[in-house]
Amino acid sequence: MFLLMPHPTRFARWLFATVLILTLNVRSSSANPSPQRFDIPAGDAATALRLAAQQAGREIMFPAAIVQGVRVAAVRGEFT
Repeated sequence: MFLLMPHPTRFARWLFATVLILTLNVRSSSANPSPQRFDIPAGDAATALRLAAQQAGREIMFPAAIVQGVRVAAVRGEFT
């Protein structure tokens, strides 16, 4: 069977966005959701994921090799 693998940079960006969205969704599904301020600057994906985890108060696990050298856009604002 032939399996197409996405471009590593595209996959890393997808992974970052997915992890961030899932983190925000998990946080918002708590019994008493309150707005959480996120201020994650544009830059290295690994650093951005670590900051997202820290600011969300959650653990995020990701393969460092996949996000190595990938840059992501800033995320700023209040999310429930």
